[in-house]
Amino acid sequence: MLWVLRIELSGGQAGKATKTFRPVHRNADGFQLGDPPGPLPLYRLPKLEAGTVYVTEGEKAADAAVAIGLNTTTSAHGAQSPQKTDWMPLAGRRVVVLIDNDSAGRAYGERVARILIAQDPKADIRIVLLPGLPPGGDIVEYVEAQRASGGDDAQIRSRVDWLGEHTEGFVGSVGTPPHTSEEDAEPLLLPDEKPSVAPFDIEFIPRRLQAWVWDIAERMQCPADFLFVAVVEVMAALIGRKAGHPTEAARRGSSS
Repeated sequence: MLWVLRIELSGGQAGKATKTFRPVHRNADGFQLGDPPGPLPLYRLPKLEAGTVYVTEGEKAADAAVAIGLNTTTSAHGAQSPQKTDWMPLAGRRVVVLIDNDSAGRAYGERVARILIAQDPKADIRIVLLPGLPPGGDIVEYVEAQRASGGDDAQIRSRVDWLGEHTEGFVGSVGTPPHTSEEDAEPLLLPDEKPSVAPFDIEFIPRRLQAWVWDIAERMQCPADFLFVAVVEVMAALIGRKAGHPTEAARRGSSS
């Protein structure tokens, strides 16, 4: 077995914590620092369930995904060393790689995808960039942002599942792997608390139209602002057609 200890140290650059990692494995004499011989195991391998498997870059991101109910793993030693991990337990499975929002994350996603697609049977690979991530961000920041917007874990998990389902499979193309954009994402639920909206001001309506708009609104039993929007659109179309129609402009030019 392999344990990877994540150690965060304070006093880094600009007051930020620095991190270091220490692998530990069991041998005949007890525990030893360093990797065991041979390919390294996937993170949480004994706990992986059937169905789609999510792969993140690093154990912290994997734990954040597990916390919302995603069946998640990662490779040992971060983005630079996916080839050191034994990926055979994922052969033939659907795998969604949740990449970090940076060049290293995109490179990691493609390297993992190429390893999995080369296995027999090859996996069904989807590479997903979660929408709205800050530079360098991952699912940790995504979950925090969704929770801050009022989403619960079930809703967040459903959105990530939706992104995995609606992302095209990786086919080994050269260059940046396919990923979803914010426009592709499932619409987010509006919070229960809606911002207040200023009431419609009668002075928005030209004085010559005020009585007419209010009369029609009363007859139709609809808000005056709803009717006024339609009136403005019709007036804009009429004015624009009269002032800018190319046939009318040509006619005026030929008669002068």
